[in-house]
Formats: sequence, structure tokens, C-alpha cells
Amino acid sequence: MGAITITFGGTNLQPDWGVLIFDDCAEIAATLSSSFPEGVPCQPTPSCYIDEGYADVDGFFDEQVRPLLNVSSTDDLVILVHLNLKVGPHSRRRDQLGVDLLKHIRLTASLGRRRCCHVALYTFESSASILRRRPGNLIVHSPGASLWRLPEDILVLQDPVKLRELAGQLADVRLERLDRYIRCDMEKPDARTYAHSYLNRAGAAKFIQEFGGHVVSPDHSLLAGYRQMAESDLEWKKLAFRQPLLLAGGPPSEADAHDFIGAVRDSAFLYIDDEHHWGWSLGLYSGVFGNCSMTPNPRLVVLASLEEGLEFVQNASQRLRDALQTWAAAADECEKHRAHKSEAEVRYRAATEAKRKKLETLQAAEQELEAARNREAARLQETKALVESFASVALDFVDRTTAAAAEDQSALRQLEQGQKVIVAVGDALKFLYASREQTAKTVAAQLQAADGLAQAERQVGPAAEAAKQAEQLRRGAEDTLNRAERALLSAFPDVIVLLDLRLEPQRDETRKTAELSGIRILKALKDAFPILPIIIMTASERAASVEIVRSLGADAYWTKGISSGAEMRSLLIQAVRLASLNRLWLRLQQVRIKSRMICQKFEAGGFQAQVMVQGDQRRAEVENQLEDSLFLLREYAKSDHQKDKDLHNVLRNLGLVQEFRFQNIKDVLWREKVGPEEFELHQLRNQVSHADRLRTGQNLPITFEVVRKHFVRVVDRLWKS
Repeated sequence: MGAITITFGGTNLQPDWGVLIFDDCAEIAATLSSSFPEGVPCQPTPSCYIDEGYADVDGFFDEQVRPLLNVSSTDDLVILVHLNLKVGPHSRRRDQLGVDLLKHIRLTASLGRRRCCHVALYTFESSASILRRRPGNLIVHSPGASLWRLPEDILVLQDPVKLRELAGQLADVRLERLDRYIRCDMEKPDARTYAHSYLNRAGAAKFIQEFGGHVVSPDHSLLAGYRQMAESDLEWKKLAFRQPLLLAGGPPSEADAHDFIGAVRDSAFLYIDDEHHWGWSLGLYSGVFGNCSMTPNPRLVVLASLEEGLEFVQNASQRLRDALQTWAAAADECEKHRAHKSEAEVRYRAATEAKRKKLETLQAAEQELEAARNREAARLQETKALVESFASVALDFVDRTTAAAAEDQSALRQLEQGQKVIVAVGDALKFLYASREQTAKTVAAQLQAADGLAQAERQVGPAAEAAKQAEQLRRGAEDTLNRAERALLSAFPDVIVLLDLRLEPQRDETRKTAELSGIRILKALKDAFPILPIIIMTASERAASVEIVRSLGADAYWTKGISSGAEMRSLLIQAVRLASLNRLWLRLQQVRIKSRMICQKFEAGGFQAQVMVQGDQRRAEVENQLEDSLFLLREYAKSDHQKDKDLHNVLRNLGLVQEFRFQNIKDVLWREKVGPEEFELHQLRNQVSHADRLRTGQNLPITFEVVRKHFVRVVDRLWKS
């Protein structure tokens, strides 16, 4: 490989223009240099021979041409290049690598003014055959370039005036002037494959710098490799020239990075990309976590193939189905034990109440017994006094009858008095006997009451033990349900998905957009978890791709190498807002799988529970209305042009669900019977259902937060019912 520099004009030390020749054949280079007129000072550089040669023209340009152009001290150069240049043992004359060297010069921004130097390509082929070989060869006829056919055009070298004129004929490297020549190269059949690959590789460095550049050092191997590619890789230079957005911008500010990390702090991510190793996962990790350690973090799962992605979706879907079934069984078991506990508590309270009443009866009987005994004692005392009085009267009567009967009237009166005393004694004895009988009955009642209390106490013990066991079983069921709930939350992939469309680049190149490998995963994700936010993160720029993925449910489209790091931060913050609805979707699945749904029917001044089992048509309608409402909320949260009608439709749906949950409630009873929150929802539903109320200006505020609050409350009530 030879490179000879010949300078003209000025002095040998400070020439103002010169000629640089690149030719792998030293003899041809020497012949060309010898063609210059005698007397013109020239200063050849040392020959640059490389024993092993170069694998391609990119390496030759990077190691030989670019350094020479950068160190040249002349103001203007004419660069002579053999169009059929060979740079190594594997290159061929027919590859016409001299044309690629011209493109390198024109597309290397770091050369500054040198990229505009006049380049003359010399060859033994005709112009027509050159253009037939490759469409991209049209650049040999671009401004600032000349095509010389040897040997006839060698005469130009003998005219220093002509050479000096060529040195002043600079190329115009602005996009609008040079694009037509570069575009010819990019219309070859495999151009899209090259473009996809380079967008993945170079776009990764751009992403690292713009998304995580605040923590990734510029000296990182991936960024250094990007800079090397930008200087030496011709295919990349073509892409970057035609799409200036491919050039990396600056890193995020500390404030922007800090705010973003805070916004996504509670979010998890699933990234599926077969080429994440180019640096995409590093950029994502750095931007999300604020460091580039790449220490495994459960908040970021990276999958590298179509098979891994489909397996993840399939396994996650199966885990969720199993967890839902386990949770539903645990919920039914818990509900059964709650009912048993309630029944046991009712029996325990009944036994306790019976014991209390028996105790009261016993206490009353004991009080009555004491009163009876007191009455008996009083009767006994009274009878004793009467008997003593009778005895006294009787003795006195006997004494009087033995005396003289002079006082017959007095004796008669005494006799009458004795008769009265005898009657009173008889009565007193009757009362005494009656009191004793009453006392005996009271004693029997007291014994019976005591026996009833003993029986009640014997019933309270088992009832208390049954209630205790029922409570233990309820607690066990509650613990099982809580574990099932945690397992369900763990089984649900509550993530933000970033998905590449081309996970099998070679095969995907021949597939229709709807059949791309990434589309398969997108469909699988939406079938299994339709609520998950999905950002398509791909190098595909086709408009059809955007339309198809959006129709399939993708929330955003971010083009590798084109879209910026700031755009990714914005999309992820929007996705965080969408992901806040993920758990609500899971709660709805729990509502759907519950064996029973309870609503209330207002009858006879009170509510009566109404049970709706699975398969009930009205229940299915309620579940569908709730799911429709959730996705209306999601659409509202996602849209930049938010529409109030979405919120109004959610409120209408919630109003219909409310009528199902509380049946036979009249307007005047909503506040009194179902509480202020349900009354507010009832008002909001009426407000959006009647246009005249919306126009009054005296309305309750309708915002995303207000509607979401009511939606969450309604779903939670149905979940817990």
C-alpha cells in the first residue's frame, strides 16, 4: 500500500496547496508524480506499506487516510485516488474501493474543511461501466469530484494551473446537495437490513448518552466504540448523514435525571430485545436507577429472544390463572368460615343470654323464697300471739265459770270474746299453712331456676368453645387468603414493557409487518395482560409498523437511533401513570372469578342481601361495564388530547353498576340510606346524564382523580362483598 504526497506552490515548508495520492501500486503513484512538470518543487511522504493489509476500506481510511488529512498543513488539497484501489489481500479491483474512500472523505465530519477537498479518481475503466457496477458510484460526478480515465487524462497532471484550479473547486457537503448521491447506495436490496443493524448499534450509544449519560462515563467502552464507528464505518456515516437525528445529543441535566428517577421509583420494567447487549439495557438501567453498575435488580427484567419473550408471557399467564384460582378457593373458604364464626357467635350470644335470663329467674326465685319465708315467719308469730291470747281468754273463762254466776252478763261477753279468738286462731292457722305451701312452691321454683341456670351454664361452655374454634378457623382462613393475595400480586407481572419488533432480524426482514416476531409477543401480552403499558422500542421506521402496533394495543412507538432520550423519559413517565391502573385490572379479575357477588335490595324500610352467582347475566353485564370503564380511564390517561366524554362515560357506567348494587333506592333516599360517597356518585352520574345540568355551572368537579377515586371504591366494594 503506498501513499505519496506532492506539494505545489508556496514553499516546501509552508505550501498553500498540494496533491495527495492514494494508490496500492507504488509504480502507478510514481508514474503519476513523475508526470508533473520539471522545476516544480515536490515533497513525497514516506511510503505506507502494511504487510498484512486491511480487512476493508473502513480500516484503511481510519488508520491511514484520516490521520494524513488531519496533519496536512496545506490550505487546499487535490486528492488523487485510484478508483480500483485494493486495501488488503481480500479486496478486489472490481470492488472499486476508491469510490468508498471518496465517500469516507465526504461523510467524516471530524475532517472539517478537508472533507470538501477536491477528489480526482483515476481508472482504466469507462464512466459508463463504473456507473453500471454500482448506483452509488454516481458520486464520482458530484461537485468537488473528477473522474479521470488513464492514460489519456494524465495530461491534466502536467498542467499546474489546472491542478491549482481543481484545488479550489471544493465539494458542497450540505445534506440537500449531497443526499442524492448517498441515497443511491441506500436503495440496494440489503439496505434495510444494514440500516436496522446500525440503528441498533449506533442508536444504543446515542441512547446511553442521552438517557443515562449523567452516570455513564464518556470513556465507557460502548461509547468509545460508537465514536470509533462514527469515524471509520462508512455504512454508519451514510445513515448519520441522511438522518442527523442519529447523532447523539447531550446527557440529561442532573435535575431532569433526578426528577425522572423519582417518577419511576416504584415501577418495574420488562425489556425484550435480542440486541440489548449493544448498550440498550445499559442505557435503560443507567437512566432508571441512576448508576451503571448493572447489578441485577428485580425492577428490570431483560429478555434476549423471541423464545424467551413468549415463554415469559406463557408462564406468567399460567401463574396468574393458577393464583386466581387459588385465591378464589381461599376466598370461598374464608367466606364459609366467616359465616360459621358468625353462626357460632350467634349461638354463643343466645346461650349467654339464656344463662343471663336463667340467672335472673333464679335471683327472682331466691328473692321470692326469702319473702315467703318472711311471710311465713310473720304468720307464725301472729298465730302464736293469737294462740296465747286464746289461752289467756280460755283460762280467764274457766276461772269465771267456777265462781258465782252473779255476773252472768260478763261471762257471756267473755264467752263471745273467746269464740272470736278461736275463729282468729283458725284463720291464722290457715294463713300459716298457706304460707308454708307457698314457701314450698317457691323453694321448688328456686330449685328449678337453679337447675335451669346450671343447664344454661353447661350450654355456654360448648358454645364458647365452638365460637373460639370458629374464630381460629376464620383466622386460619384469613391467613390463607392473605397469602393467596400476596401470591396473586407476585404472579401478576405489574410492569412497563419495552419491546423490540425485530427479535429475529434475518427472518423478520422477509416477513410482513403483521408477522414480525415482536408482533407475536405484543399479541400474546395483550391477550394475557391487556392492561400493561407497552412501548415499542425498535429500529423499524416503517409507518405501517406504527399503525399496526397501535391497533394491537401498543401505547407508544420509540425509534432507535432517531428518537431522543428525553422522549423516552417522557414516554416512561406517561407509562407510569398508565401502570397505576394495572392493579385495578387485577382486582377486576378477582371480582370476575369470585363465586358470589352481593348486592342490596331496599325493601320494607331496610336492605336485603341479593346473591349473584357466576353465570348470572346481570352480573356479567356489571363486570363488562367495569372493564370498559377501566379502559376508558386508561385511554384518558394516555391521550394528550384528553376528552371529557371518556370520564362522562365512566360515570354513566358506574351509575348503572350502582343501580345494580343498590336496588329500589329512590332519589330522596340516596343520601340517607347509602352514605355520602354513594350519594356523590349518584349526583355525578345524574350530572353527566342530563345536558341541562352540565350547562348550569353549579356542578360537582369532574376530574380524572375524582372519577378514578369512585371507580376504585366501587371495585373494592364488589371485591370485598
